[in-house]
Amino acid sequence: MNNHYSTEPISNSTFSAAMLEAEGYNKWILSYYSQYIQDKFLEIGLGHGAFYRYLPQEIKQYVGVDIDEALVNHARSLHSSNQYFQADLASNDFLGHIHQGGQENKFKTIICFNVLEHIENHQIALENMLNTLSAGGHILLFVPAFQALYTELDRLAGHYRRYTISTLRCLTERCEGEIVEWSYFNFIGGIGWWVNKFMAHQSLNDQAVNTQIRFFNKFILPLSKLIQPLTRKFFGQSLYAIIRKKSS
Repeated sequence: MNNHYSTEPISNSTFSAAMLEAEGYNKWILSYYSQYIQDKFLEIGLGHGAFYRYLPQEIKQYVGVDIDEALVNHARSLHSSNQYFQADLASNDFLGHIHQGGQENKFKTIICFNVLEHIENHQIALENMLNTLSAGGHILLFVPAFQALYTELDRLAGHYRRYTISTLRCLTERCEGEIVEWSYFNFIGGIGWWVNKFMAHQSLNDQAVNTQIRFFNKFILPLSKLIQPLTRKFFGQSLYAIIRKKSS
């Protein structure tokens, strides 16, 4: 496996380069989903390709999809043995793009971290993911939480919205899915995100934002993990959810 990861944004100014370095934080996120990670695995939204390197080595079939051609090419250069496709999750021909790659058999697991908030028509996006799953399969979803936390950083990141468990349930109920697990994630990070309402930022990748991320990952992360069990049902920077496809 090629483990060279550039810390420069590839083609998307909505990235914070320091997130790639935040291994403790990334591993913490993925640890919530460990029991659902199985073979026939589809990742929506490639970013820097950071989450693939944290997946169990026994994953035998991994497919990655992104709307950005440069990100697809970058991921392919890092992990040439995997399959990668360029496709728009909210398009009517999304399934056709996946099937053209020889993926007629549906996936057991889809990982979709910090993607759904970027898509204007998120209902079509969720329906497409559910249609890509086999019956009883799961979407491992991670999205920003609480519209009251929406800041200039969200706008710079290209976010249409932030979510609560209520808004996510309403969205899921309109599709063929059901939420089987959920919690809010990272109480302290949520406070930090709110504080950024009062700070000027030119880019999600500016020095101030990256410094905050590095400081959090090095010094604050252990405390945030410690209090997570106490805050998980009422507040956090993000929302963790497992969505299961209903059996037909």
